[in-house]
Amino acid sequence: MAWLRLQVRDGQARQALPAIAQHERQAHATQRGWRALKLSVLRACALDALGDAPAAHAALAAALAEGSRHGFVRSFADEGAPVLGPIAAWLAPGAALPAGVPREYAQQVLAAGALPPAAPAAVDADEGFSARERALLQALAQGQQNREIASRQGLAENTVKWYLKRLYLKLDARNRAQAIAQARRLRLID
Repeated sequence: MAWLRLQVRDGQARQALPAIAQHERQAHATQRGWRALKLSVLRACALDALGDAPAAHAALAAALAEGSRHGFVRSFADEGAPVLGPIAAWLAPGAALPAGVPREYAQQVLAAGALPPAAPAAVDADEGFSARERALLQALAQGQQNREIASRQGLAENTVKWYLKRLYLKLDARNRAQAIAQARRLRLID
């Protein structure tokens, strides 16, 4: 799923949509509800990236209605502006929420997606990243898990986690996909 998310964020949403739809159908067929929900949110993001706001908002509204029944918040909040922007607009005075989306739930998602007031500023790509941090970013981009990274780098798994937390802070990222996308934008990795 991270690869599909990166495709959407790297301007390849049109190519990613068929794979998103296929994975979403498979997730529904195998009753993997959380995965299906995440893919629905990703489909909304892809449609938004393509400029199809009505379809993106309809997909997001359906996903929010489903997510509210199960209390999923981070699944939406971590996706950033393509998800939080429409939610904020729906919560604006005089605007209406889509059917099936409770106001309190939408407010909770929006609050969870807000950056803390003292969020660290993004760093200049030329400074602040050690060779080890760049190697870890490259490993993330290759899809390696913490245990695999630890083994290949000769580190303890907890040390890898510590480095990843630092990298997330430096890159102003909340998860692996955001860290990889930001590292690519800064040309820290290929």
